[in-house]
Amino acid sequence: MHNTIPRKVNSSTIGLALMASASLIVPIVDGIAKLLGETLSPLLVAWARYAAATLVVLPIALAARGRRVFPRQGLAMQFFRTLCLVIAMTLFFVSLQWATLASAIAAYFSGPIVAMLLSVLFLNERLTIAKGTSLVLAVFGALIVLQPFGGGSLGTGIALLAGCFHGVYLVVTKLSASRSDSLQTLCFQCLVGTLLLSPQAALTFEVPSVDLLWLILSMGLSLPSPTS
Repeated sequence: MHNTIPRKVNSSTIGLALMASASLIVPIVDGIAKLLGETLSPLLVAWARYAAATLVVLPIALAARGRRVFPRQGLAMQFFRTLCLVIAMTLFFVSLQWATLASAIAAYFSGPIVAMLLSVLFLNERLTIAKGTSLVLAVFGALIVLQPFGGGSLGTGIALLAGCFHGVYLVVTKLSASRSDSLQTLCFQCLVGTLLLSPQAALTFEVPSVDLLWLILSMGLSLPSPTS
């Protein structure tokens, strides 16, 4: 009987599968953020997500890596990518105050478009026919949802800016991916992101009600990922 399981799976296929799986979680987290934003400041919600994620990731990193929970090389780039994601997520959560969830998500997904263009410039990737076609379709789809010529809202504009920062984050993540351990990178991102967001959280802090705590925890369990 022949073994039907392939011996080697293409790394690009695995990457696409993981990215698609992560993208399925994004709308759920975004919906929770919009719900929390009706009661709490979006600035506080952004910090709470990182803080909750740190409580999950840090013990795992300590158990697996000991004291070496942070990358030893490329810290400047790690900080820059974390900063881009922190800005992107905070702007997106703020945009939900004025935009519908569908419009905000459509604007935010300008990120992959920006990332594709930057990858040609900085990663020496080829802009193939398939990539070019997907780029055109993505822009066309975003225009249908956002309808910018009918008068865009402040919320969609902020979400669009958030998407641009997300696109930069994706490219910088690709540049630094081969230079550090993924768990160390995630730990650095969660802890440093929490510290970066702490001032804005302190200015808008209020004790959440008990029924909101499980929502905050669920956002932390999703982790601040490359897609959100």
